[in-house]
Amino acid sequence: MKYRTKTALGIDIGDRRISAALVEKTERGFRVVASAAEDLPWGQPVRRSSTHNKALSRILRRLGPYARTRAVRTVVTTSAGSLIFRLLELPKQMPQNLGEFVENELKQYVAMSGRKISSDFCGIGTGERKRVLAVAADTTEVIQTLEVCKAAGLTPDSVEPVAMACLRGWLAKDSQLRRGLALIAIASRRNLVLCVFVNGTFDFVRIREVPADADAPESLSSWLCAELNAVLQYSGTESTDEVSQWQVRLILREVDVGKDRFADLPTQEPNIRSLLVHNVDDRIFAWAEGEDQSVPPSLPAVGAALKLLNVEGDELRIDLTPEEVIQGRRSSRRGWIIANAAASVFVAVFLLTQFLTWKTDAINRRIEQNRIVEQLSTMPTRIAQDRFVDSEILRMTRELASLEPVRSRREVDWSGMLDSIGQSTPTGVCLTHVVCGDSQTIQLKGLALSHENAKAFVQNLDDAGAFTSVRLTRIQRRQAAGEIVEYEINCVLKPIDQGYTRVQRT
Repeated sequence: MKYRTKTALGIDIGDRRISAALVEKTERGFRVVASAAEDLPWGQPVRRSSTHNKALSRILRRLGPYARTRAVRTVVTTSAGSLIFRLLELPKQMPQNLGEFVENELKQYVAMSGRKISSDFCGIGTGERKRVLAVAADTTEVIQTLEVCKAAGLTPDSVEPVAMACLRGWLAKDSQLRRGLALIAIASRRNLVLCVFVNGTFDFVRIREVPADADAPESLSSWLCAELNAVLQYSGTESTDEVSQWQVRLILREVDVGKDRFADLPTQEPNIRSLLVHNVDDRIFAWAEGEDQSVPPSLPAVGAALKLLNVEGDELRIDLTPEEVIQGRRSSRRGWIIANAAASVFVAVFLLTQFLTWKTDAINRRIEQNRIVEQLSTMPTRIAQDRFVDSEILRMTRELASLEPVRSRREVDWSGMLDSIGQSTPTGVCLTHVVCGDSQTIQLKGLALSHENAKAFVQNLDDAGAFTSVRLTRIQRRQAAGEIVEYEINCVLKPIDQGYTRVQRT
Protein backbone atom coordinates (compact mmCIF):
# COMPACT_ATOMS: atom_id res chain seq x y z
CA MET A 1 0.00 0.00 0.00
CA LYS A 2 1.33 3.41 -0.94
CA TYR A 3 2.06 5.65 2.04
CA ARG A 4 -0.27 8.63 2.24
CA THR A 5 1.56 11.89 2.88
CA LYS A 6 0.20 13.99 5.73
CA THR A 7 0.80 17.71 6.24
CA ALA A 8 0.32 19.94 9.29
CA LEU A 9 0.90 23.62 10.06
CA GLY A 10 2.60 24.79 13.26
CA ILE A 11 2.49 28.41 14.41
CA ASP A 12 4.55 29.98 17.20
CA ILE A 13 3.20 33.36 18.36
CA GLY A 14 5.62 35.21 20.59
CA ASP A 15 5.98 38.74 21.90
CA ARG A 16 8.72 39.64 19.40
CA ARG A 17 8.34 37.17 16.55
CA ILE A 18 5.75 35.01 14.78
CA SER A 19 6.99 31.86 13.06
CA ALA A 20 5.18 29.23 11.03
CA ALA A 21 6.26 25.92 9.53
CA LEU A 22 4.46 23.61 7.12
CA VAL A 23 5.64 20.05 7.88
CA GLU A 24 4.88 16.84 6.00
CA LYS A 25 5.26 13.22 7.10
CA THR A 26 6.19 10.60 4.52
CA GLU A 27 7.43 7.03 4.65
CA ARG A 28 10.98 8.40 5.06
CA GLY A 29 10.16 10.62 8.03
CA PHE A 30 9.12 14.26 8.32
CA ARG A 31 10.38 17.27 6.39
CA VAL A 32 9.75 21.01 6.44
CA VAL A 33 7.90 21.98 3.27
CA ALA A 34 7.87 25.73 3.87
CA SER A 35 8.75 28.15 6.63
CA ALA A 36 8.14 31.84 7.24
CA ALA A 37 8.65 34.30 10.09
CA GLU A 38 8.27 37.98 10.84
CA ASP A 39 9.59 40.14 13.64
CA LEU A 40 7.19 42.28 15.66
CA PRO A 41 7.74 45.72 17.11
CA TRP A 42 9.60 45.39 20.37
CA GLY A 43 7.37 45.02 23.40
CA GLN A 44 4.12 44.27 21.53
CA PRO A 45 2.04 41.97 23.80
CA VAL A 46 -0.36 39.46 22.28
CA ARG A 47 -3.41 41.41 23.41
CA ARG A 48 -2.51 44.13 20.88
CA SER A 49 -3.70 41.81 18.18
CA SER A 50 -3.78 44.20 15.18
CA THR A 51 -0.02 43.99 14.69
CA HIS A 52 -0.05 40.22 15.15
CA ASN A 53 -3.01 39.78 12.77
CA LYS A 54 -1.28 41.55 9.89
CA ALA A 55 2.01 39.75 10.52
CA LEU A 56 0.36 36.31 10.60
CA SER A 57 -1.62 37.05 7.41
CA ARG A 58 1.59 37.98 5.59
CA ILE A 59 3.29 34.81 6.85
CA LEU A 60 0.45 32.62 5.56
CA ARG A 61 0.68 34.27 2.14
CA ARG A 62 4.38 33.48 2.00
CA LEU A 63 3.74 29.84 2.91
CA GLY A 64 1.55 29.41 -0.15
CA PRO A 65 -2.15 28.76 -0.84
CA TYR A 66 -2.14 25.31 0.78
CA ALA A 67 -1.47 26.77 4.23
CA ARG A 68 -4.63 28.91 4.00
CA THR A 69 -7.06 26.09 3.16
CA ARG A 70 -9.18 24.04 5.53
CA ALA A 71 -7.40 20.89 4.32
CA VAL A 72 -4.37 21.52 6.53
CA ARG A 73 -4.73 21.15 10.29
CA THR A 74 -3.06 23.65 12.60
CA VAL A 75 -1.51 23.79 16.08
CA VAL A 76 -0.61 27.11 17.69
CA THR A 77 1.67 27.65 20.70
CA THR A 78 1.04 29.99 23.59
CA SER A 79 3.73 31.62 25.74
CA ALA A 80 1.36 32.82 28.45
CA GLY A 81 3.16 34.18 31.46
CA SER A 82 0.79 32.35 33.85
CA LEU A 83 1.74 28.81 32.81
CA ILE A 84 1.94 26.05 35.43
CA PHE A 85 3.59 22.65 34.86
CA ARG A 86 3.14 19.90 37.44
CA LEU A 87 3.88 16.18 37.56
CA LEU A 88 1.19 14.67 39.79
CA GLU A 89 1.42 11.30 41.50
CA LEU A 90 -1.97 9.59 41.32
CA PRO A 91 -3.30 7.86 44.44
CA LYS A 92 -3.53 4.07 44.49
CA GLN A 93 -7.31 4.40 44.50
CA MET A 94 -7.86 6.01 41.10
CA PRO A 95 -10.32 8.97 41.30
CA GLN A 96 -13.63 8.45 39.51
CA ASN A 97 -13.28 11.79 37.70
CA LEU A 98 -9.59 12.19 36.89
CA GLY A 99 -10.09 15.51 35.10
CA GLU A 100 -11.82 17.06 38.11
CA PHE A 101 -9.08 15.71 40.40
CA VAL A 102 -6.32 17.32 38.29
CA GLU A 103 -8.18 20.63 38.00
CA ASN A 104 -8.66 20.82 41.78
CA GLU A 105 -4.95 20.20 42.29
CA LEU A 106 -4.02 23.02 39.88
CA LYS A 107 -6.41 25.51 41.46
CA GLN A 108 -4.52 25.23 44.76
CA TYR A 109 -1.53 27.13 43.37
CA VAL A 110 -1.35 30.82 44.20
CA ALA A 111 -0.40 31.76 40.62
CA MET A 112 -3.92 30.79 39.48
CA SER A 113 -5.78 32.37 42.37
CA GLY A 114 -8.80 34.36 41.15
CA ARG A 115 -8.19 33.47 37.50
CA LYS A 116 -10.22 31.43 35.07
CA ILE A 117 -7.90 28.69 33.88
CA SER A 118 -7.65 26.37 30.91
CA SER A 119 -6.02 23.08 31.83
CA ASP A 120 -5.22 19.67 30.42
CA PHE A 121 -3.23 16.60 31.38
CA CYS A 122 -1.67 13.50 29.84
CA GLY A 123 -0.40 10.20 31.21
CA ILE A 124 3.35 9.82 31.69
CA GLY A 125 5.22 6.53 31.26
CA THR A 126 3.98 3.02 31.93
CA GLY A 127 4.19 0.53 34.78
CA GLU A 128 3.10 0.61 38.39
CA ARG A 129 3.96 4.28 38.94
CA LYS A 130 0.90 6.27 37.87
CA ARG A 131 1.66 9.90 37.03
CA VAL A 132 0.18 12.64 34.87
CA LEU A 133 1.63 15.86 33.53
CA ALA A 134 -0.81 18.69 34.29
CA VAL A 135 -0.61 22.10 32.62
CA ALA A 136 -2.70 25.20 33.27
CA ALA A 137 -2.77 28.73 31.85
CA ASP A 138 -4.89 31.86 32.14
CA THR A 139 -7.88 31.43 29.80
CA THR A 140 -7.79 35.09 28.80
CA GLU A 141 -4.24 34.80 27.46
CA VAL A 142 -5.10 31.63 25.53
CA ILE A 143 -8.16 33.24 23.94
CA GLN A 144 -6.05 36.22 22.87
CA THR A 145 -3.78 33.84 20.98
CA LEU A 146 -6.78 32.18 19.30
CA GLU A 147 -8.19 35.58 18.28
CA VAL A 148 -4.96 36.35 16.42
CA CYS A 149 -5.39 33.12 14.43
CA LYS A 150 -9.10 33.76 13.83
CA ALA A 151 -8.40 37.22 12.41
CA ALA A 152 -5.98 35.61 9.94
CA GLY A 153 -8.60 33.04 8.86
CA LEU A 154 -7.29 30.06 10.85
CA THR A 155 -9.08 27.77 13.29
CA PRO A 156 -6.38 25.87 15.22
CA ASP A 157 -7.09 22.27 16.15
CA SER A 158 -5.06 22.62 19.36
CA VAL A 159 -3.29 25.15 21.59
CA GLU A 160 -0.24 23.96 23.52
CA PRO A 161 2.53 25.58 25.59
CA VAL A 162 5.58 26.61 23.60
CA ALA A 163 7.76 24.46 25.86
CA MET A 164 5.86 21.29 24.86
CA ALA A 165 6.37 22.11 21.17
CA CYS A 166 10.12 22.68 21.72
CA LEU A 167 10.48 19.38 23.56
CA ARG A 168 8.63 17.43 20.86
CA GLY A 169 10.64 19.00 18.05
CA TRP A 170 14.00 18.46 19.74
CA LEU A 171 13.27 14.86 20.74
CA ALA A 172 12.12 14.09 17.19
CA LYS A 173 15.39 15.55 15.83
CA ASP A 174 17.83 14.09 18.37
CA SER A 175 16.92 10.49 19.15
CA GLN A 176 19.99 10.19 21.44
CA LEU A 177 18.09 12.13 24.10
CA ARG A 178 15.70 9.18 24.48
CA ARG A 179 18.52 7.05 25.90
CA GLY A 180 20.01 7.60 29.35
CA LEU A 181 19.68 10.88 31.23
CA ALA A 182 18.74 14.11 29.46
CA LEU A 183 18.05 17.64 30.69
CA ILE A 184 16.33 20.04 28.25
CA ALA A 185 15.94 23.66 29.31
CA ILE A 186 13.84 26.20 27.37
CA ALA A 187 14.78 29.76 28.29
CA SER A 188 12.61 32.68 27.21
CA ARG A 189 12.32 36.32 28.14
CA ARG A 190 9.70 35.45 30.78
CA ASN A 191 10.64 32.11 32.26
CA LEU A 192 12.83 29.02 32.23
CA VAL A 193 11.30 25.53 31.86
CA LEU A 194 13.57 22.62 32.87
CA CYS A 195 12.61 19.07 31.92
CA VAL A 196 14.37 15.83 32.85
CA PHE A 197 14.01 12.65 30.75
CA VAL A 198 15.11 9.21 31.90
CA ASN A 199 15.39 6.76 29.00
CA GLY A 200 12.91 8.85 27.03
CA THR A 201 10.33 9.10 29.85
CA PHE A 202 9.35 12.50 31.21
CA ASP A 203 10.55 12.39 34.84
CA PHE A 204 10.74 15.95 36.20
CA VAL A 205 9.61 19.48 35.29
CA ARG A 206 10.29 22.85 36.85
CA ILE A 207 9.34 26.36 35.71
CA ARG A 208 11.11 29.45 37.02
CA GLU A 209 10.50 33.13 36.30
CA VAL A 210 13.55 35.02 35.05
CA PRO A 211 14.67 37.45 37.79
CA ALA A 212 14.36 41.15 37.04
CA ASP A 213 18.07 41.67 37.77
CA ALA A 214 19.18 38.98 35.27
CA ASP A 215 19.26 41.38 32.33
CA ALA A 216 23.01 41.41 31.79
CA PRO A 217 24.76 38.48 30.04
CA GLU A 218 26.89 37.69 33.10
CA SER A 219 24.00 37.68 35.57
CA LEU A 220 21.73 35.70 33.22
CA SER A 221 24.48 33.16 32.58
CA SER A 222 25.12 32.68 36.30
CA TRP A 223 21.41 32.31 37.03
CA LEU A 224 20.91 29.74 34.26
CA CYS A 225 23.92 27.75 35.43
CA ALA A 226 22.63 27.74 39.01
CA GLU A 227 19.19 26.54 37.92
CA LEU A 228 20.63 23.76 35.76
CA ASN A 229 22.91 22.64 38.57
CA ALA A 230 20.00 22.67 41.07
CA VAL A 231 18.01 20.28 38.90
CA LEU A 232 21.01 17.94 38.57
CA GLN A 233 21.48 17.95 42.34
CA TYR A 234 17.77 17.32 42.92
CA SER A 235 17.97 14.33 40.59
CA GLY A 236 20.73 12.82 42.75
CA THR A 237 23.50 12.96 40.17
CA GLU A 238 26.27 14.74 42.00
CA SER A 239 28.86 11.98 41.59
CA THR A 240 31.26 12.34 38.64
CA ASP A 241 30.30 9.02 37.04
CA GLU A 242 26.63 9.87 36.92
CA VAL A 243 27.06 13.47 35.79
CA SER A 244 29.09 12.35 32.78
CA GLN A 245 26.00 10.49 31.50
CA TRP A 246 23.90 13.64 31.31
CA GLN A 247 22.97 15.16 27.96
CA VAL A 248 22.11 18.81 28.54
CA ARG A 249 20.45 21.07 25.95
CA LEU A 250 19.69 24.77 26.42
CA ILE A 251 17.17 26.27 23.96
CA LEU A 252 16.92 30.07 23.76
CA ARG A 253 13.71 31.81 22.63
CA GLU A 254 13.42 35.61 22.35
CA VAL A 255 16.34 36.08 24.76
CA ASP A 256 18.26 39.35 24.51
CA VAL A 257 21.60 37.54 24.93
CA GLY A 258 23.04 35.56 22.00
CA LYS A 259 23.91 31.90 22.36
CA ASP A 260 27.63 32.66 21.95
CA ARG A 261 27.61 34.30 25.38
CA PHE A 262 26.78 30.91 26.94
CA ALA A 263 29.69 29.06 25.35
CA ASP A 264 31.62 28.95 28.65
CA LEU A 265 28.56 28.07 30.75
CA PRO A 266 29.63 24.43 31.41
CA THR A 267 32.92 25.58 33.01
CA GLN A 268 31.19 27.67 35.67
CA GLU A 269 29.88 24.64 37.58
CA PRO A 270 31.71 21.29 37.80
CA ASN A 271 28.45 19.34 37.86
CA ILE A 272 27.63 20.31 34.26
CA ARG A 273 29.95 18.39 31.97
CA SER A 274 28.36 18.79 28.50
CA LEU A 275 25.98 21.41 27.21
CA LEU A 276 24.75 22.37 23.74
CA VAL A 277 23.11 25.77 23.28
CA HIS A 278 20.71 26.49 20.39
CA ASN A 279 18.34 29.23 19.32
CA VAL A 280 14.82 28.20 18.34
CA ASP A 281 15.46 29.48 14.78
CA ASP A 282 18.70 27.59 14.16
CA ARG A 283 18.80 25.57 10.94
CA ILE A 284 18.44 22.02 12.33
CA PHE A 285 15.61 20.40 10.31
CA ALA A 286 15.59 18.75 6.89
CA TRP A 287 13.90 20.61 4.04
CA ALA A 288 11.85 19.28 1.16
CA GLU A 289 13.81 19.38 -2.08
CA GLY A 290 13.32 22.46 -4.24
CA GLU A 291 11.81 24.57 -1.44
CA ASP A 292 12.92 28.06 -0.45
CA GLN A 293 15.34 27.70 2.46
CA SER A 294 15.98 31.39 3.12
CA VAL A 295 14.04 31.35 6.42
CA PRO A 296 15.12 28.61 8.89
CA PRO A 297 12.14 26.80 10.42
CA SER A 298 11.41 27.68 14.03
CA LEU A 299 11.82 24.83 16.52
CA PRO A 300 8.48 25.43 18.36
CA ALA A 301 6.61 25.85 15.05
CA VAL A 302 7.93 22.53 13.75
CA GLY A 303 7.29 20.83 17.10
CA ALA A 304 3.69 22.11 17.13
CA ALA A 305 3.06 20.70 13.64
CA LEU A 306 4.51 17.32 14.67
CA LYS A 307 1.77 17.00 17.29
CA LEU A 308 -0.70 16.24 14.48
CA LEU A 309 1.69 13.90 12.62
CA ASN A 310 1.84 11.20 15.33
CA VAL A 311 5.57 11.23 16.06
CA GLU A 312 6.72 7.94 17.54
CA GLY A 313 7.17 8.05 21.32
CA ASP A 314 5.35 11.37 21.75
CA GLU A 315 3.38 11.29 25.02
CA LEU A 316 3.38 15.04 25.74
CA ARG A 317 -0.02 15.86 24.27
CA ILE A 318 -1.50 18.92 25.97
CA ASP A 319 -4.40 20.97 24.58
CA LEU A 320 -5.22 24.26 26.36
CA THR A 321 -8.16 25.21 24.13
CA PRO A 322 -10.77 26.74 26.51
CA GLU A 323 -13.95 24.75 27.07
CA GLU A 324 -16.19 27.60 25.90
CA VAL A 325 -14.33 27.71 22.57
CA ILE A 326 -14.81 23.95 22.12
CA GLN A 327 -18.52 24.19 22.94
CA GLY A 328 -18.92 27.10 20.52
CA ARG A 329 -17.36 25.07 17.71
CA ARG A 330 -19.64 22.13 18.46
CA SER A 331 -22.73 24.36 18.37
CA SER A 332 -21.64 25.88 15.06
CA ARG A 333 -21.06 22.41 13.63
CA ARG A 334 -24.52 21.23 14.75
CA GLY A 335 -26.13 24.32 13.26
CA TRP A 336 -24.28 23.76 9.99
CA ILE A 337 -25.49 20.14 9.84
CA ILE A 338 -29.11 21.12 10.57
CA ALA A 339 -29.01 23.89 7.97
CA ASN A 340 -27.63 21.52 5.34
CA ALA A 341 -30.25 18.88 6.16
CA ALA A 342 -33.04 21.44 5.85
CA ALA A 343 -31.61 22.69 2.57
CA SER A 344 -31.40 19.13 1.24
CA VAL A 345 -35.07 18.49 2.09
CA PHE A 346 -36.08 21.77 0.46
CA VAL A 347 -34.14 20.94 -2.71
CA ALA A 348 -35.65 17.44 -2.81
CA VAL A 349 -39.21 18.80 -2.49
CA PHE A 350 -38.52 21.46 -5.12
CA LEU A 351 -37.11 18.94 -7.59
CA LEU A 352 -40.01 16.55 -7.02
CA THR A 353 -42.50 19.36 -7.60
CA GLN A 354 -40.76 20.30 -10.83
CA PHE A 355 -40.74 16.67 -11.90
CA LEU A 356 -44.46 16.28 -11.23
CA THR A 357 -45.20 19.48 -13.12
CA TRP A 358 -43.19 18.28 -16.09
CA LYS A 359 -44.84 14.85 -15.93
CA THR A 360 -48.32 16.38 -15.87
CA ASP A 361 -47.55 18.60 -18.84
CA ALA A 362 -46.19 15.61 -20.73
CA ILE A 363 -49.37 13.60 -20.04
CA ASN A 364 -51.56 16.47 -21.17
CA ARG A 365 -49.57 16.82 -24.37
CA ARG A 366 -49.85 13.09 -24.97
CA ILE A 367 -53.63 13.15 -24.50
CA GLU A 368 -54.02 16.09 -26.82
CA GLN A 369 -51.85 14.45 -29.43
CA ASN A 370 -53.81 11.21 -29.23
CA ARG A 371 -57.08 13.15 -29.53
CA ILE A 372 -55.90 14.85 -32.70
CA VAL A 373 -54.21 11.87 -34.34
CA GLU A 374 -56.72 9.19 -33.47
CA GLN A 375 -59.75 11.53 -33.28
CA LEU A 376 -60.83 10.31 -29.90
CA SER A 377 -64.59 10.71 -30.07
CA THR A 378 -65.92 7.57 -28.54
CA MET A 379 -66.85 7.24 -24.90
CA PRO A 380 -64.73 4.11 -24.15
CA THR A 381 -61.62 5.91 -25.26
CA ARG A 382 -62.40 8.90 -23.06
CA ILE A 383 -63.05 6.63 -20.10
CA ALA A 384 -59.67 4.99 -20.64
CA GLN A 385 -58.03 8.41 -20.70
CA ASP A 386 -59.75 9.45 -17.48
CA ARG A 387 -58.65 6.26 -15.74
CA PHE A 388 -55.08 6.80 -16.87
CA VAL A 389 -55.07 10.37 -15.57
CA ASP A 390 -56.64 9.26 -12.26
CA SER A 391 -53.99 6.58 -11.81
CA GLU A 392 -51.20 9.09 -12.44
CA ILE A 393 -52.73 11.57 -9.99
CA LEU A 394 -53.03 8.82 -7.34
CA ARG A 395 -49.42 7.79 -7.88
CA MET A 396 -48.16 11.36 -7.61
CA THR A 397 -50.26 11.94 -4.49
CA ARG A 398 -48.67 8.91 -2.85
CA GLU A 399 -45.18 10.15 -3.71
CA LEU A 400 -45.95 13.53 -2.17
CA ALA A 401 -47.42 11.86 0.92
CA SER A 402 -44.18 9.89 1.43
CA LEU A 403 -42.32 13.20 1.83
CA GLU A 404 -44.76 14.56 4.40
CA PRO A 405 -43.00 12.95 7.41
CA VAL A 406 -39.73 14.60 6.34
CA ARG A 407 -41.37 18.00 5.94
CA SER A 408 -43.30 17.91 9.22
CA ARG A 409 -40.70 16.20 11.38
CA ARG A 410 -40.04 18.03 14.62
CA GLU A 411 -36.50 18.86 15.55
CA VAL A 412 -35.78 18.80 19.27
CA ASP A 413 -32.65 20.07 21.03
CA TRP A 414 -32.11 16.87 23.02
CA SER A 415 -28.84 17.93 24.67
CA GLY A 416 -30.34 21.23 25.85
CA MET A 417 -33.58 19.53 27.00
CA LEU A 418 -31.75 16.89 29.06
CA ASP A 419 -29.43 19.55 30.50
CA SER A 420 -32.51 21.58 31.50
CA ILE A 421 -34.06 18.55 33.24
CA GLY A 422 -30.83 17.95 35.18
CA GLN A 423 -30.62 21.60 36.29
CA SER A 424 -34.31 21.66 37.27
CA THR A 425 -34.14 18.61 39.56
CA PRO A 426 -34.33 19.94 43.16
CA THR A 427 -32.96 18.35 46.30
CA GLY A 428 -35.04 15.40 47.48
CA VAL A 429 -36.11 14.27 43.99
CA CYS A 430 -34.81 11.18 42.21
CA LEU A 431 -35.43 10.64 38.47
CA THR A 432 -35.64 6.95 37.53
CA HIS A 433 -37.29 6.81 34.09
CA VAL A 434 -37.25 9.08 31.03
CA VAL A 435 -39.52 7.82 28.22
CA CYS A 436 -40.11 9.41 24.81
CA GLY A 437 -41.76 7.37 22.09
CA ASP A 438 -43.15 9.87 19.57
CA SER A 439 -40.77 12.93 19.66
CA GLN A 440 -43.82 14.88 20.86
CA THR A 441 -44.02 14.21 24.58
CA ILE A 442 -41.65 12.92 27.22
CA GLN A 443 -42.65 11.13 30.43
CA LEU A 444 -40.59 11.47 33.62
CA LYS A 445 -40.96 9.01 36.50
CA GLY A 446 -39.19 8.88 39.83
CA LEU A 447 -39.30 9.21 43.62
CA ALA A 448 -39.56 12.24 45.88
CA LEU A 449 -39.24 12.72 49.62
CA SER A 450 -42.55 14.60 49.74
CA HIS A 451 -45.39 16.00 47.64
CA GLU A 452 -43.80 19.45 47.89
CA ASN A 453 -40.54 18.19 46.36
CA ALA A 454 -42.39 16.66 43.41
CA LYS A 455 -44.40 19.84 42.83
CA ALA A 456 -41.23 21.92 43.06
CA PHE A 457 -39.73 19.72 40.32
CA VAL A 458 -42.77 20.38 38.10
CA GLN A 459 -42.52 24.12 38.72
CA ASN A 460 -38.78 24.14 37.91
CA LEU A 461 -39.38 22.30 34.64
CA ASP A 462 -42.11 24.75 33.69
CA ASP A 463 -39.89 27.76 34.53
CA ALA A 464 -36.95 26.37 32.53
CA GLY A 465 -38.82 26.98 29.26
CA ALA A 466 -37.65 23.75 27.60
CA PHE A 467 -41.20 22.40 27.14
CA THR A 468 -44.47 23.69 25.74
CA SER A 469 -46.32 22.37 28.81
CA VAL A 470 -45.49 20.42 31.99
CA ARG A 471 -48.19 18.47 33.87
CA LEU A 472 -48.07 16.26 36.98
CA THR A 473 -50.16 13.24 35.96
CA ARG A 474 -49.74 10.99 38.97
CA ILE A 475 -48.40 11.24 42.53
CA GLN A 476 -48.84 8.40 44.99
CA ARG A 477 -47.35 7.60 48.36
CA ARG A 478 -45.14 4.54 48.22
CA GLN A 479 -46.23 1.73 50.53
CA ALA A 480 -43.96 0.92 53.51
CA ALA A 481 -41.65 3.80 52.56
CA GLY A 482 -42.65 6.56 54.95
CA GLU A 483 -43.09 9.94 53.25
CA ILE A 484 -41.58 8.86 49.92
CA VAL A 485 -43.91 9.30 46.96
CA GLU A 486 -43.89 8.13 43.38
CA TYR A 487 -44.62 10.67 40.65
CA GLU A 488 -45.20 10.86 36.89
CA ILE A 489 -44.81 14.03 34.84
CA ASN A 490 -45.82 14.51 31.19
CA CYS A 491 -43.94 17.18 29.24
CA VAL A 492 -44.79 18.34 25.73
CA LEU A 493 -41.55 18.89 23.81
CA LYS A 494 -40.80 22.25 22.25
CA PRO A 495 -39.39 22.20 18.68
CA ILE A 496 -35.85 23.52 18.31
CA ASP A 497 -36.96 26.40 16.07
CA GLN A 498 -39.08 27.84 18.91
CA GLY A 499 -36.07 28.03 21.25
CA TYR A 500 -36.15 28.12 25.04
CA THR A 501 -34.46 29.83 27.95
CA ARG A 502 -32.17 27.70 30.07
CA VAL A 503 -32.37 28.48 33.79
CA GLN A 504 -29.21 28.05 35.85
CA ARG A 505 -29.86 26.62 39.32
CA THR A 506 -27.56 25.75 42.19
